[in-house]
Amino acid sequence: MTTLILVAQTLLATLALCSPSGETKAGEPQLSILQPVLIPVGSNAGGRLLSRADSPATSHVFTANLSGVGIRELTGNLDFGLVAATFNVPQTTIPTDDASGEALVIPLIGIDFFDCPTVAFAGVQIFVMSDGVRYLPFYQWGSDIISGFDNVDVAAGDEVSFVVLITSRTTGIFTITKASNFQSQVIQVSAPHAPLCLSSAGWFVDGPTSVTIANFSEVVFDAPSAILNGRLFSTESSGAFVADIERNVTFTETTVTALDVTVKYVH
Repeated sequence: MTTLILVAQTLLATLALCSPSGETKAGEPQLSILQPVLIPVGSNAGGRLLSRADSPATSHVFTANLSGVGIRELTGNLDFGLVAATFNVPQTTIPTDDASGEALVIPLIGIDFFDCPTVAFAGVQIFVMSDGVRYLPFYQWGSDIISGFDNVDVAAGDEVSFVVLITSRTTGIFTITKASNFQSQVIQVSAPHAPLCLSSAGWFVDGPTSVTIANFSEVVFDAPSAILNGRLFSTESSGAFVADIERNVTFTETTVTALDVTVKYVH
């Protein structure tokens, strides 16, 4: 927990140096605006809620677009303040059974993926097209604030770390760090008309339903953790659940340890 608190303190101290926002670079695909997934307690919006053989105490949810691990606060009196993780950007391809010529997958971390009209997260949107692959590191708050980290370039194999620090229900700080050359960028966001619920956190691979899910092989979120009110939460904390993508067939398989979350493409 000490490490994450130091990260939060460093981000707050760096605000004076932050650029107000990033922009998608000319010629690159437009960033996809993501929407929260509404999953009532005890069900998953028409999908299946199961116990996992490898972790019977952890709920297993099948959704149309998210695969990974989330933590839902069920007592209603705690606020998530910081979420962090590191992952290697995956090598991606268009699935062999797809004829559209394009696909998308988005590894990300953040706040309020579930049961809240406002989301706040950061990650890498990976567009696979006939002429190549585009990697767009980005952040998003609600449906109005979405932009790229324009100071950091990423590609397959790069190790990137993201931190989402929530300083209030309407303000926060997003940061990205690329390990190979220490490129980093910190963005401060204010969204007075889009308050967070601060009721869940997560580490997910997103496959938007509007486009084919790219074959991403696997994404491993190292050291996934969250802090709220001075308490450290992990993927094995109370309220944690595992999600996999299912659209008639299962697309992903998620495994969890105390140290990491692995999401595999299995379609």
